[in-house]
Amino acid sequence: MTRRGFAQRFGLASLALASLTRPAAANQEAISRMLRDVSRALQARNAALFLSHFDRKRFAAYSQLESNVVALSGQKDIASSIRIVEVAADGEDFLSRVDWLMQISPLERPGPIETRRHVITLRVVAAGKKWRIVGLDLVDFFRPA
Repeated sequence: MTRRGFAQRFGLASLALASLTRPAAANQEAISRMLRDVSRALQARNAALFLSHFDRKRFAAYSQLESNVVALSGQKDIASSIRIVEVAADGEDFLSRVDWLMQISPLERPGPIETRRHVITLRVVAAGKKWRIVGLDLVDFFRPA
């Protein structure tokens, strides 16, 4: 094989590989954006927006999560911050590990601040053009204080 033939074949193989990895990278970025939106909704004490990112039919613990988040956001001020540790394909789904930090304080009076931090694993699936969370390994993380 000539150098030119090798370069052409190698170039085509590289192009094919790039086109396969680009959608996965785009998916990972879209999932990361969605997870940051979830954290911002929690910090804004907007339970409805927070819960809108979860698939209520496919997420088995949805009702428990809903009860926890509605109670927590109605009773306390919440500071929420995440660091996305990993977003990885798992068949057609994606698994994401998120280092979640939450500080919870009383609404209108000074008081103790409760700090919670945990690496949480979430299962995310495509739902049309959006991403929905269908699994969360630590629903109690969002329990009322």
